Amino acid sequence: MELIDRNWLQSHLKDNRGEQARLARETGISPDKISKILKGARQVQANEAPLIWKFFYPDQPQTSPEEVKELLELWSRLSPEERDFLLKSAKGLLSPLDPSTHRSS
Repeated sequence: MELIDRNWLQSHLKDNRGEQARLARETGISPDKISKILKGARQVQANEAPLIWKFFYPDQPQTSPEEVKELLELWSRLSPEERDFLLKSAKGLLSPLDPSTHRSS
């Protein structure tokens, strides 16, 4: 899954009126929180990213909540160096399949 942050969300929201409200309604994330994310006053939380992803890409496979929880628990136990290594390794594994993984960290 891509990093879902303010810029990602802004680039995926169309100029259609009401899309931000629909995002809030369908994900269960309050309109206030989405507005704060778009203004840069709040970051997308780990539990919100899969919901936002599913809103924009409903047909793509999604990681189960249990898998996300396990990954986050493991991630939190890693040092910054280990996290960097893991991210680079994952991008290396995916790069033949997806050119978007060549983003800089």
